[in-house]
Amino acid sequence: MLNSVFLCPTIGLNEIDASGQIKVFPNSFDNNLYFTSENDRLYEITLYDVVSRKVVHLSFVKSISINTVALTSGVYMYAIHNKNDVIKKGKLVKR
Repeated sequence: MLNSVFLCPTIGLNEIDASGQIKVFPNSFDNNLYFTSENDRLYEITLYDVVSRKVVHLSFVKSISINTVALTSGVYMYAIHNKNDVIKKGKLVKR
């Protein structure tokens, strides 16, 4: 039985969660993949195949469309970086 509850203060309330400001679509994708941002910051996208080989590395501000015709069908992982950190990671499926 729970007798008491401890609450901890939140630290870093002024930090911006940029991961919600970047959209990646569609998932699953065919010949094009899109990344959009709600702000004018510089981002880098790195796309990896299932054996962690880097298959795409591009920079963008606001939005980018990536032609994926040369990629084989399968699962890919992505990481979106700002100048300091990885701000969003995920998995995508190429049909």
